[in-house]
Amino acid sequence: MMHSKLGLGMAFVAAVVVCAPQVAHAEDKKAVKKIEEANAKAMEEYDLLEFENAKKMLNSALVEVKKSGLGSHPIAARTHGNLGIVYEGLGDPDNALLEFIAALEIDGKWAVPKEYKKPELKKIYDTARSTVAGGGGGGGGGDKGGGAAATPADDGAGALSGLVHAPVEEGKEGQAVVIGVKVGDDVAANQVVLYYRAQGQEDFTAVPMKKSAGAAWEGKIPANATRADSIQYYIEAKGGGGKVNASVGSRGSPNIIEIARKTSGGGDGGGSGDVDDENPLGDAGGGGGTGITKSGGGKAKHTVFVNVAVGSGVGFVTGETEQSHQAVTCCVASAPFHIMPELGFWLGKKVALSVYGRIGVPFGANISGHSPASPAGLMRLLFVFDPSGEGLSLHGDVGGGFIRHNIKLDAKYMDGDVDTVATGPLLIGGGANWVKTLGGPMRFVLDFNVLTGVPVAELGGVVPYFSVNLDLNVGLQLAF
Repeated sequence: MMHSKLGLGMAFVAAVVVCAPQVAHAEDKKAVKKIEEANAKAMEEYDLLEFENAKKMLNSALVEVKKSGLGSHPIAARTHGNLGIVYEGLGDPDNALLEFIAALEIDGKWAVPKEYKKPELKKIYDTARSTVAGGGGGGGGGDKGGGAAATPADDGAGALSGLVHAPVEEGKEGQAVVIGVKVGDDVAANQVVLYYRAQGQEDFTAVPMKKSAGAAWEGKIPANATRADSIQYYIEAKGGGGKVNASVGSRGSPNIIEIARKTSGGGDGGGSGDVDDENPLGDAGGGGGTGITKSGGGKAKHTVFVNVAVGSGVGFVTGETEQSHQAVTCCVASAPFHIMPELGFWLGKKVALSVYGRIGVPFGANISGHSPASPAGLMRLLFVFDPSGEGLSLHGDVGGGFIRHNIKLDAKYMDGDVDTVATGPLLIGGGANWVKTLGGPMRFVLDFNVLTGVPVAELGGVVPYFSVNLDLNVGLQLAF
């Protein structure tokens, strides 16, 4: 009986020994297939120019790579490589280079797929391959202008052990911060990466550091990151396969740089990161030409803004003219000039609410008694893509009033041949604007707006008609 039990036990152990590798192999194949499918879907998003979606999918795939223990599998290299392609599409060549290096360290045969080959990617790929082949990221000295550098005095790696770094504790608003580190031979670093994030940001941005002289490496935190009150950073030295061999700080325990603010006179403020409230915009713009400053605690402070713009419009119109009562026989007419004063405030970092007037003047109308103006008042909800306040914004508009278009008459009436047609009074629409800082609190705004006039009722004896009007506006904006 005892021998029988022993025999069964040995048979069970043998079965486990034989089957376990097969089960593990099956699980690996399942994980690889899942990651391959994620890569395929991500690159489909890339082909559709949905770069952010592709980036999220590939980062999730890398999490699966790590969880499945496939860090040295070719699928890991492919995922890093595809993420590098996506980063290039996002206009981030530094992170693209890091991903290409990671891919080549895992699989030296990895190459950019032929369907994605283009000069920009080839240049990044060649740099990555030379970096991996050379065992380090060479390169010229970094840009030291305007920044605070921290580079230990010793230039020789032989006398060093580990990473030697003097933490940077203070930077200046509007100036890049140069971070330096010495890397000892014992670290065996193929690449050194600086990670930073401005206060209020969730993710760290990676910047490849460059070898400047001897054992010294330098990386630069860009000037636009110094709009915040503080910046967190840490440094990692990586060896083969992207393994972190040494670090200064970490994601969970980073070094902190306090940013000294500019005063209203343009000088440098104190080192505590306090914002000078006399500067309407600070340097942390909101969007759509307005500003958001940050208090010492980093919380967004709502800022009021004023915009004055002028513009011209053209629209599809219907109905009949106001003075001559002739039918509108054309379909497109001009609204030659209007002025738009605007007052708004921020609901959050990317959303603003404003009220504005659109006061049109029908220059060119020459029928006696024609209305000299077409007033309207509207509310606007504005969404900005970049909290810095520059670039593209979208908005929706609703309000009431009139838009008057000039109509060239088929036959002269009284003493003129250009009458007006009123459209409205319900005005609904939206559009987009583009903002560029000119300096200080002033910004240039280019606005494109579409307003539909809906004739829901007569107002003040004016009989309105339907129209779809397109406006192009240019203006200046100030914040308080």
